[in-house]
Amino acid sequence: QMCIRDSIGTQQREVFAIEQMEVIKGPSGAYDGRGSAGGSINIVSKQARAGNFTTGSVGVGTDRYRRATFDGNYMLGDDAAIRLVGMHHGADTPGRDDVEVKRWGFMPSITLGLNGPTSLTASWYHHETDDVPDWGIPIAQAGATAIGGVAQNTPTGRPVGSRDAWYGVKGRDYQETTTDIGTLAFKHAFTDDVVLRNTTRYGLTQNEYSATRPNIYLSADGANAVTPSGMVNRQNSRSRGIETTTLANLTDVSVAFQTGAIKHKLNAGIEVSREENDISSFSGGVLA
Repeated sequence: QMCIRDSIGTQQREVFAIEQMEVIKGPSGAYDGRGSAGGSINIVSKQARAGNFTTGSVGVGTDRYRRATFDGNYMLGDDAAIRLVGMHHGADTPGRDDVEVKRWGFMPSITLGLNGPTSLTASWYHHETDDVPDWGIPIAQAGATAIGGVAQNTPTGRPVGSRDAWYGVKGRDYQETTTDIGTLAFKHAFTDDVVLRNTTRYGLTQNEYSATRPNIYLSADGANAVTPSGMVNRQNSRSRGIETTTLANLTDVSVAFQTGAIKHKLNAGIEVSREENDISSFSGGVLA
């Protein structure tokens, strides 16, 4: 089965809608097309299929960890099925103050023609996150080693400030992402050995964040810290807003045949895609 390349913007990944993962080592262009000279990872999404089942999970733990998932597949007559997958997740980050993650998502899909030579599958993947970004704690710098005439700061490996403290700004620092991916997959088997597939995918991803970078200011020669001992500077916020739209269409045909005792399989296809990025940033002040 041929695969459509995943180039859907800058998104936060989740596993709730993944059926299985296939790892191909070495050259795999015969299966995946462009950009797979060194192998590939094929992520198989959950899609409506034959059978009826309902599964789910609930998890709770320390640091306010809570997660719930749902996966249900239901037949519509003898030749069609629908499937609904959902997830809600929230947790603090162990060992870090004020850092948390929140996310939820769902993926409905429907398949028509389960038992015939022609089938059509439509799905929509939606995922949102609302996290507090954590850029960690700074490391004390000591000494300046000249490399090529340029002073290089040598880290001592000694963290400054509390290992648990979060040096962001409450009410300002955030990261929010939204992902919407719609996929329409058509398949027709002319015979058991000749199969035609066409997949169309539209994706819209949005990623916005404002994060504070804690640091220690050094002297001009990089040899001494000028930030008061035990204190950390909060520099200008790092911010970005990225919106990516992607439209792709892949058509492929596979032909299996045999010459004597040797079996052959021929794969051929064409892919057309367009990706647009709209990038912006936000202004912020210097915080000490």
